[in-house]
Amino acid sequence: MVDRFTSMLDCVDVGFLPDGILDQLPTAPQIGTTRVGAST
Repeated sequence: MVDRFTSMLDCVDVGFLPDGILDQLPTAPQIGTTRVGAST
């Protein structure tokens, strides 16, 4: 049981997103000055 717990602790940091990534998700993708893939 302790071995499984410590293995889980080793993998916990893999699931976190880097700083600022959630702020960038809502932005529309661009190619040059043209927005692509957005409906607004």
